[in-house]
Amino acid sequence: MANVAPGTRTSILAVQPGDTTLLAHSKPDITADLSGSIPEEVKLVYSTLDRKIVDEVVRLQDTNEGIHRYRGRLLGEGGDGLMQNITYRIEAGDAVSPTYTITVRQPPTATVTEVQYDYPAYMGVDDRTQADSAIDAWEGTTVTVKAQTNVPVDSATIKFSDTEDTTIKGEELP
Repeated sequence: MANVAPGTRTSILAVQPGDTTLLAHSKPDITADLSGSIPEEVKLVYSTLDRKIVDEVVRLQDTNEGIHRYRGRLLGEGGDGLMQNITYRIEAGDAVSPTYTITVRQPPTATVTEVQYDYPAYMGVDDRTQADSAIDAWEGTTVTVKAQTNVPVDSATIKFSDTEDTTIKGEELP
């Protein structure tokens, strides 16, 4: 038994990027090169891993490069880029490409879960713990920050700023 595709009037010669891994929020361009009988409509059909989106159609446009290349962009839900793995295929006339997978890597994030204050004994102040990430302590206080990450990390840096949006750069500590 051979794995031979059935004969079709349209041939899909190449699909880019094919199987790939991208960072979250990416908006990849998908291209398909065709030959044979070129249909009026070339479609990219995709589904998300959670099956919230199933067989959503993105119409590919001719790039007008003279080589029957069609291109479309995957914008993701709400146009914010891809946030989860997807599978996709190209449908052109009577031809259907293999199914490809785009694996979406999430950037590392950390959420502060607790800040502990250990005040110097001479201050006569009881140590305390808070759930808020804002640090406000007197000089000489030992501050321990506990955080939860979405992926294992080897190292982290705390960036201090006097503004919540961190537009004013402050000290950075490993």
